[in-house]
This record gives sequence, C-alpha cells and structure tokens, in this order.
Amino acid sequence: SDWCPLPGREACQAGELTDDATLCQEAINMLDSGSVGQRAALLRWMLTDIKRLALGRCSTRAVQKLIEVADNDGRRGLTEQLTPHIAELSVSEQANYVVQKMIEQNVGADLVPIVRQLHALLPSGKLLTLGKNKCGCRIVERLIEHCAPSQETPEMGEICDHFVQKTQDLSRHQYGNFLTKHILEHGTPERRAAIAGQLLPLISQLATHRTASHVVQQALQHCDQEDKLEIVQRLLETGKPLSLEQVAASRYGSYVVEEIKDCLPEKKLAEVTDRLRKALEDPKAWCALDDPKALIFFVRAAVAYGLEVP
Repeated sequence: SDWCPLPGREACQAGELTDDATLCQEAINMLDSGSVGQRAALLRWMLTDIKRLALGRCSTRAVQKLIEVADNDGRRGLTEQLTPHIAELSVSEQANYVVQKMIEQNVGADLVPIVRQLHALLPSGKLLTLGKNKCGCRIVERLIEHCAPSQETPEMGEICDHFVQKTQDLSRHQYGNFLTKHILEHGTPERRAAIAGQLLPLISQLATHRTASHVVQQALQHCDQEDKLEIVQRLLETGKPLSLEQVAASRYGSYVVEEIKDCLPEKKLAEVTDRLRKALEDPKAWCALDDPKALIFFVRAAVAYGLEVP
C-alpha cells in the first residue's frame, strides 16, 4: 500500500524515511507501541521501497526495528525482497546492520536464501572480497554464529571451507581476521584443525603480526590439545630471526608467548620457562632484545612464567 499509516502523514511516500529523522522516529515509535494492525500497515507501506530504506541514512534504523517486531510472515516477506540484493546491502555502511538483523531474527531454513546469495559469489572471488570488507565481514560472522554445524547446508559448508583455505591471507587482514577467529570459536573441530594446519608453516611470522597474532591466540584457546602442542613445538623449533625468544620480544608475539603457558604440559612448560630465563639473563645474545621496547615486551612475557626480572 502507498498510503502512509502515520497520523498526519498520509501523503508521505516510504522513500521519504531515508533522510527524514523525524518521520523515521515516528515510524519507529509506531513499530514499538502501535497495534498489530498499525504495524502491519506500516510494513506494507515500507515494503514499497524497502531496499532504498535499508540503504538510507535514517531509515535503516526503522527497517531494523521492523524486522524485530514483524510476525513470521511479515519477516519472510521482507527477507524475500531484500535477499536478492544481499551482496550490495552487506557492504553498505547502513544496510549491513539490516542484513545482520535479518540473520539474527531468522533461523534454519529461513537463512538458506541468504546463504545461497553469498555462495553464488564464491566462483568469481567476490566472496573473499566481501569477507575482507569492513561491513561485509560482519555478515559472514553472523552467519557463522547462527548456522549451527549440525544444521549446516552444503553451501554454508563451502563458504566456511573457502575461508579456512584462505587462513594465512585473512589472518593478516584488518577485517578478514575476524572471520578466521569466528570459525575457530564457532566452527567444527575439523575446521579448527584445518586452520591450525594453515597457521603452522608461518606460525612465527603470524605470531608477531599485528592482526594475525590474535588469530594465533584464538587457535591456542579453541583448538584441541594436539594442535595446540604442534603450534608450540613449531614456535620452539624456529630459529633466528623469529625464534621463541624473539617472538616474546615483539609487541604482539609477547601476548602469544603468554597464551601458550596455559596449554603446556609440565615438561614443555619447564622447557619454555628455561629458555626464557636464559634469554633474560643474557639479553645481548638475542639481537631483537637490543631494542629497549623489545625488552619491555620480553619482560612482560617472562613475568607471566613467574620469572624474576634482574
């Protein structure tokens, strides 16, 4: 219906919500406290220009509220209209919040059309681009959170596997790293193990990287014990210029070295502690420790192992 149900606004077009903050607030108020009939009328009116409203500076808030309060049929109707535009909406500063709300409010089979739209981006490489986008990565994160592995569709599985295969690249990306961390937190044991396997060849480089170090920490928190110990062993075996001691002496690597303490068996804990103690006693033996800031980072990690600072 083109008729606006807001009192005194009967002649307004839905598109006017995009930049009219007052009109938008009136719509939100009706959605919050209006009758079932008023909400239904407002839904019909907003659906006449719903994509534009999702992208609008002001109206995006009204669309999010509409998704929250709509009944199941109304929410499905809204989702059906917006789903063909998911790729565009997902990277919008405004509309990405609408897509996130769609994912949060829908469950199971209702998420399948959204997943299929994103899966269609896979062959062209646009899915990876979306995953590295400031707004787009949030959409994939919400899907990972709300698509339970036990109910996972083949398309969602392929999306997750694609991002697992790109672990080394994503881990070092300012937005893509969030996807890898989300799969570690919410994914299957098999995908966690696969991510650990992707991290291992470059583990010392990643452990000292600004964003990838957080991924390594997440792997040490969520992977099974065998994978955790394999990560630790690789850190122990790596020599200069990225030995364990030099990782501990880096701004970001020092946090990784602190993290591994909680997953070490007694014998391995003693080995790591002994190496840190020897390095602490003779800093000049490690070129990376010549930097005063590096010494500060190293000391922080050493203190976590109960070592006394000279």
